[in-house]
Amino acid sequence: MQQMELPEGYYHRNFNALIEHAQNHYSDLLHREELQWIKDYYALDREAQRLLVRLYSRKGEWFRSDKLHYAEIPDLDRAFEQLVRLSFISIPDAIDTEVLCRSILTKPEVLKLFPQLGKSLSKSNLVQQAAEECEEIATDQLDFTLVHLEYSAFLDTLTTLFFANARQDLSQFVLSDLGLHQFEQYSLSKELRFFNRRVEVEQLLSLAQVSDRYYQMEKSASKTDKIETLSALLDAMPVNIEHSYVTRRHQRLINNIARDLERLEDFDKAIQLFEQSTLAPSRERRVRILIKRDRLSEAKSLVEQMLEAPQDEPEHEVAQRLHQQLNRKLGIKTARVSKPTIASYHIELDLTAQRVESAVVHHLEQTGWQAYFLENTFLTGLFGLAFWDVIYAPIEGAFLNAYQIGPKDLYTPEFTEKRQPLIDTRKEELQHLGFAELERVYQCKQGLTNPFVHWPMFDLTVLQHAKHCFRMKELLGLFEIILADVRSFRTGMPDLIAFKNNDYRWIEVKGPGDKLQDNQIRWFKQFSNLGIKAEVCYVNH
Repeated sequence: MQQMELPEGYYHRNFNALIEHAQNHYSDLLHREELQWIKDYYALDREAQRLLVRLYSRKGEWFRSDKLHYAEIPDLDRAFEQLVRLSFISIPDAIDTEVLCRSILTKPEVLKLFPQLGKSLSKSNLVQQAAEECEEIATDQLDFTLVHLEYSAFLDTLTTLFFANARQDLSQFVLSDLGLHQFEQYSLSKELRFFNRRVEVEQLLSLAQVSDRYYQMEKSASKTDKIETLSALLDAMPVNIEHSYVTRRHQRLINNIARDLERLEDFDKAIQLFEQSTLAPSRERRVRILIKRDRLSEAKSLVEQMLEAPQDEPEHEVAQRLHQQLNRKLGIKTARVSKPTIASYHIELDLTAQRVESAVVHHLEQTGWQAYFLENTFLTGLFGLAFWDVIYAPIEGAFLNAYQIGPKDLYTPEFTEKRQPLIDTRKEELQHLGFAELERVYQCKQGLTNPFVHWPMFDLTVLQHAKHCFRMKELLGLFEIILADVRSFRTGMPDLIAFKNNDYRWIEVKGPGDKLQDNQIRWFKQFSNLGIKAEVCYVNH
């Protein structure tokens, strides 16, 4: 396989894109010192800019000159001088001994500075004793120039403005630089931007810091220490959040912390936190805690709320099971939730040389069917083609930058709510234009990224089969199911789609010991409601 090479200075160009994005869309949200930083950055020559970006792409804020070698920056000393003069970096006269010895020097280098310390000591003990010898060390004692990166926090702000999180870095551009991703062209403007107030940016940055601390939490800590740590994280949470995306991130973290407190048996605090979240599984967890604490009437009331207005289909399914459980505990007779009638058949196949799905494909082809092992990519591919322009419609806050596969609200109820008029218009167009419109979009958009279209598995042959076997009314019914709950219904579709003349079969394949999962049963219910032909093939059961 031929190795792809990135163009020289790709990282510099990508970093400039972050700055230009902040200037073009968020200049009114930047602080005065940040605007000055940008002005000073542009005052640097190309080599100094590239050195600064190289430093930003490395870990930490301390660097040693003997570890910095870049072919495209031949005059490193001159670049350093510019960065020092404009205060992008500093070269300190002294540094804290512990920081130097722990983070910058190797063990032999520590021993060279402190020859009186024992060589048999571990590095951590060596660092501790060196720090006790003296608090600071003059940097002229070192064999290299020590560099400190100043004002590095601005990089988090730039990446948050561009990606809506501080975790993604400049490597995110690489897939595009290599030509592996070709992104759709969609509207980006100051009017449609993601953030409208600086406080939204600060809240998201603060939330990212709390989230990092949460995932770094020591798993082996004592129960008391864990509760104290979780309480400290809650105290550090941003408040008065109004931005919908930041709210979802906040509630997701709240759910995680509440679940940990539930496991630690701090039930009162866990319930209080779950009450602050509207995201699943917050209500489910509250019900389970109430049941555990024998507060059955409260639990039943909450389950009834879930049944009346579920957040999504998985929550509705959980609520049905909890409702039956509570009724049994309360001595109330209740009919079991009826299971869908799913057509199925059993066959015997040799599975020694191939996976079970491939074996079934071969078996079907021997009987005249043309079968494809596409799992979720068949229906979602048709959906992506059908609603391509809806997915990339110019909706406020949907797109932050030119490198998104899909809109930020794609897996939320807001996706359909904000685009309902566009969806209704598109359904009318599809009824009128039929499969010819899907073929047109396929030819026009082939190769562009789309969250629903997996091009390597979805070729034109499959689309032609669908054209001859499916009625557009059937497809629109299936698309309605996806639109009602994109997150829950983008998976769980049958493994195989098989075609023969003008007929089709949707087949879920189950090998020995395998059984239907909840998201698969979910789809079979919908197939039954719509009269769609789908079945389960059990192999060697």
